[in-house]
Amino acid sequence: MYRSCTGKFQGDDFVIETLAGEAVALQNVYAPLPLNVHMIFCVIATLLYITQFIRKGSVHYLIIMTAVDLTLVTQFCTENIVIAFLFGLEVILLVLAGIFSHKFSKAQAAKAESAENAASDSDDNDKTEN
Repeated sequence: MYRSCTGKFQGDDFVIETLAGEAVALQNVYAPLPLNVHMIFCVIATLLYITQFIRKGSVHYLIIMTAVDLTLVTQFCTENIVIAFLFGLEVILLVLAGIFSHKFSKAQAAKAESAENAASDSDDNDKTEN
């Protein structure tokens, strides 16, 4: 029982719509949030991840933002092939986000370590000059 991307009813959806009065009241099994709540969630997440990208400059924030926003597809299209493709794409995006996050963390740690070494070297130079 699902609604296809074309808007045609498949299976027992017609009977359920007739009994319920409207199909909008039925919750999509792939999207546990109603459309308006899901849309608000995605807008907030998008703003948050864009802000983090601007502040820190790591690509993994944009990848996670894309993964979150792609979940909106489940609100409009519940065909099995689309859901399977979306699942695969989400997995790929999350793995990529993990890889880029790890690289970003290593680069940040190396930058902090080099700054610490430069600070301790300047302290050592100050002590030897006195």
